[in-house]
Amino acid sequence: MAAFYVDPPRAPYWPSQHWHTSTPEEQGMDSAMLAGALEFARATALPLHSVTVIRDGLLVLDAFFYRTHSEILS
Repeated sequence: MAAFYVDPPRAPYWPSQHWHTSTPEEQGMDSAMLAGALEFARATALPLHSVTVIRDGLLVLDAFFYRTHSEILS
């Protein structure tokens, strides 16, 4: 008789107050490319307040853009 292992069932995951996190690389993403995209958004003054990347239910990137006082007045 062959024996086999079965993973125990996991509790359902859905973010409530906090997301589970992961690195971009653990999710098959390139962190340098994500950083480049953020730098492009900043350098070209895209009208963004934040960027959030969720991959397979895990928070990979959460970035916020803050305008300076002089940018707000112009």
